[in-house]
Amino acid sequence: MDNIRAVIDTLFSQINSLEILQGKKWQDITLGVTEEMFCSKFLVENRCYTLDQVRELYHLFITDWISSPRECFQSRETDFFYVLLHFCQKTLTEKDYQPMCRFQDLLRWRMITYKLGEDLFITSFLAFNDRNAMVERKSFNWPVVLMQDNPSVTHVLRKGVCDLHFHLRGSSLNYELNWLSLMNDMKRRRTEFSHLQKCLSHKVSTADKEKWESAYLTTFKAYAIRYYLFLLVNNVAEAETFKKETLEKILWCEDEFSLSSAATYINLQIDKYRFIHGYKLRIRERSFCPDYAIVGNWENVKCENLAGMILSGERCLMYKMFHGIFSHEIHPEDKWLFYIYLLQKAQIRKELVQVNEKAGFSNFSDYERRKEIFIERSWGYQELIPKLAVSMAFSKGYLNYLECRITPKDTSRQLIRAVYTLERQIGQRMCKKSDAEKTRKHYYILHFIKQRDSRSDKLIRLPNKEKWEIIPCRHHEFRKKIKMQGKATLEALEKNTDLAEWIVGMDAANSELYCRPEVFGPIYRYMKQFCNSATDLSELGSEYYRGQRSLNFTYHVGEDFWDITDGLRAIDEAILFLNLKAGDRMGHALVLGLDVEAYYKHRNCRVVMSKQNILDNVMWLHRKACTLGIQLSANVSLELRNTFTRFYDEVYLDKRKKKFSHDEMDNRLVHGRDIDIYYRAWLLRGDDPVFYHNPLRQLEEYEYDTKWNVTALNTMIPDMNTSRLHETVVWLYHYYHYNAGIRQRGEERSEVLLTPDIIELIKKVQHAMRREIASKYIGIEANITSNHLIGDMKRYVQHPIVQLYSLGLPLSDKKGCCPQLSVSINTDDRGIFDTSIEDEYALLALALEKEQDANGNKRYMPRDVYEWLNNIRKLGFEQQFRKHGRVKHE
Repeated sequence: MDNIRAVIDTLFSQINSLEILQGKKWQDITLGVTEEMFCSKFLVENRCYTLDQVRELYHLFITDWISSPRECFQSRETDFFYVLLHFCQKTLTEKDYQPMCRFQDLLRWRMITYKLGEDLFITSFLAFNDRNAMVERKSFNWPVVLMQDNPSVTHVLRKGVCDLHFHLRGSSLNYELNWLSLMNDMKRRRTEFSHLQKCLSHKVSTADKEKWESAYLTTFKAYAIRYYLFLLVNNVAEAETFKKETLEKILWCEDEFSLSSAATYINLQIDKYRFIHGYKLRIRERSFCPDYAIVGNWENVKCENLAGMILSGERCLMYKMFHGIFSHEIHPEDKWLFYIYLLQKAQIRKELVQVNEKAGFSNFSDYERRKEIFIERSWGYQELIPKLAVSMAFSKGYLNYLECRITPKDTSRQLIRAVYTLERQIGQRMCKKSDAEKTRKHYYILHFIKQRDSRSDKLIRLPNKEKWEIIPCRHHEFRKKIKMQGKATLEALEKNTDLAEWIVGMDAANSELYCRPEVFGPIYRYMKQFCNSATDLSELGSEYYRGQRSLNFTYHVGEDFWDITDGLRAIDEAILFLNLKAGDRMGHALVLGLDVEAYYKHRNCRVVMSKQNILDNVMWLHRKACTLGIQLSANVSLELRNTFTRFYDEVYLDKRKKKFSHDEMDNRLVHGRDIDIYYRAWLLRGDDPVFYHNPLRQLEEYEYDTKWNVTALNTMIPDMNTSRLHETVVWLYHYYHYNAGIRQRGEERSEVLLTPDIIELIKKVQHAMRREIASKYIGIEANITSNHLIGDMKRYVQHPIVQLYSLGLPLSDKKGCCPQLSVSINTDDRGIFDTSIEDEYALLALALEKEQDANGNKRYMPRDVYEWLNNIRKLGFEQQFRKHGRVKHE
């Protein structure tokens, strides 16, 4: 991060609003930000600087960046907020009265705005320019994520793009709606804040003994400040009275209980203003005021402008404050209050938008769970979430096709009701089917939500578990749940031709570390087999037959993993156990393109995970290499076999104990000590474990007498029937699921040091798997910003998409061994990651343009980049699950 961005991040995100408030230095040019305060906060996020260097930066801030930019005036004025303009004047421009980001500065813009939001910079930039032009803006309807000014990127986008990985409820104005909900109603919020308080970022990111007030108290003060500033900029006569009689009491409250009397008054005032003067949005014959600060005439607002309308009140407030500040019309104390409000807003934003730099899905999950924390009980904001998500996606006119991820339901009736509700909320017209088909561009993919087997985990951790004790199979309850949801989905598709047209695929999302593909094998195969099983299709006629289509399948995999071998095994399991085939897709699959050597070097060539996972990974690496035709040296083969034997003995034979009992079981396990037999037992993991509780008898009596039984056993892997007749193989699979002692020992953690030869083998397997997947015509859904924030990469250019598809780019390796997999660019959770499909293309293009080779020369020429980008754009249309003639692309 360059210096100006680091300074702005510190000033508007890291500073404690309580310190500024208690300092009462509103007459100070720095609004109370002392050198000591600045340095301590700056060093928390920027540890590569020395204290003396940070002091120099503070000196530069108060002597130069606090003055108006040199190119704007000959005589330089001073103001705290000019520091924003020193950045904005170099990164933003205006075209046709709309702000835009300069393409060459897009990465800088992205890195700071995803932490602070775009509107802080845009409103200050526009206010300063309008002040110089002596005009005052009335329209605040710019895109939620700004476009850039590169005509080459725009030319690619104009040909049409699609977004195939779009989680509907995570792709709306998630933070903004939460914030507006708080700023319009702070009644009965303590329970919501108690949930948020458990995981506040500042608890782990600031100095010890620093005093932070509760999130509830901070937000309530912001609630009061915002109302006062709104009255102020709109010249409401009661502003000064409110400030003296109410606001000052609230600001100096030190605990939540002392708010009571003032809180009652301000709640009443805001409610009154909101319902008398606030703009009313019509939703289902009801009226809803999303924000009392919305001004202007928004009658007959178009769908693509809805987000602009919702945000216009907050944008107008910030713009008018900046306009008044730069025009010297705002009193210094009010400017100080505005700064406190911005700090309070940023503090809550950090809890709802993933702005920290922690990798891994667990960190993302914390944000994902909070995405609707303050709007769950508000029907109006709940109605807006899906409508805004879809309208924003299509608002710029470049998106031609959208696949929205939603969750399945337990019954067909619930699913039908849920989808029709979404259709109404999104605003799709319920007109004649032929007319609706002409206008439809969005479809649905149902995604199961992966869950950790917490009940089973607790059970196996109970003391005194004997090694032969029988417990429920892994994910016993969860398997029943997804079986019920899968059957309900097929029933709904058979009952309702609309849903059969609108629902185009199935997926399984959420953290994959504790829920492997084997869990979904039976239900995926069942749905693949029977997704178009209606008996009377031929009698429905062509108009209805169009809706009865086979479902398509995708699966989140290779995004989060214990190590690269573990991630590659998960991908292999998904293909084998879910029976993924040509036309199916995998979400993320980052592990296929990571730099293996750099990954393990960063971890000192050591991996830590459960003994069961180590055992499985070692076995899989050995057998997968052989399957792919990779020659193993004697040393590598011996090392893998020795590691396998060591962990097999510890987990399955409990070799730490000298005494054995239950001889029959021990004999079976001793025979399973062979890596090839264990591999055959691993291949059975796609089977429904219900049929392995008493395996020999159950398999002997197995009949294909129900739909479920037709697919409960995986028949797509060669020679599986032979394995099911092998006593040791089937009992190994039985013990994997049902034996308490084995599962307890398998959960123990261990560390393994990987030798250079093993790392080189992992690299060879990874490259071979790329070619294998390409030959199967399975697509990859890349999500650039999501992968950048969740995955193991610090820069956009490190995204592995180039390793998977390079057609159009000059070869970066002499062998030219890129597998040319089918990859697409998507957004994932655009609301949580604060991105857009247009931004994803532009950020990737700029990252590649800026990439240099070892000699400091540009690695890729711009024309090459845009040819490559256009090729990927086309691949997106090839991957879409609902193929029809309406969506065209050049």
